[in-house]
Amino acid sequence: MNKKQQKTLKKIFAKPTRADIAWNEVKSLLAACNADISEGRGGVKIMMKNILKYKEYTGSVNFDADDRIFHGRVLGIRDVIGFEGESVTDLEKDFREAIEDYLETLETCREISKEPEKPFSGRFVVRIPSELHCAIALEAKKQKKSINSWIADTFKSAIEVH
Repeated sequence: MNKKQQKTLKKIFAKPTRADIAWNEVKSLLAACNADISEGRGGVKIMMKNILKYKEYTGSVNFDADDRIFHGRVLGIRDVIGFEGESVTDLEKDFREAIEDYLETLETCREISKEPEKPFSGRFVVRIPSELHCAIALEAKKQKKSINSWIADTFKSAIEVH
């Protein structure tokens, strides 16, 4: 986030609320916060991507308006890794540093026979009715795929649609 975007953020949270904030300034700030902005048909759609990614790790992004600080934690692992920052830039930096610190513990963890966790192993258990299991197996066979390949392809298609 550059200095102009930081000034816009301060204007937004100023009390009393200011009326002199230009839409282009807000759009620039939102873009710096990794938001998707779609304008059209008399409206604006803003989708915040409240996640950060670094290496193979994903972190949540939250904002505490009372403390005026961004914070988050690494998702998909049982170990608790938190990070924070007063700006998006600070948050991203602390997220990367937290991941690097976690990965640096690899040697120490190996010495005590504990491996750092990797997010999302690629395996999960789903309980479904036997009739559905049969239908999936038949469909996978029809497409000359394993059940795992068929499910992975089906899930991927469902995610891409959204």
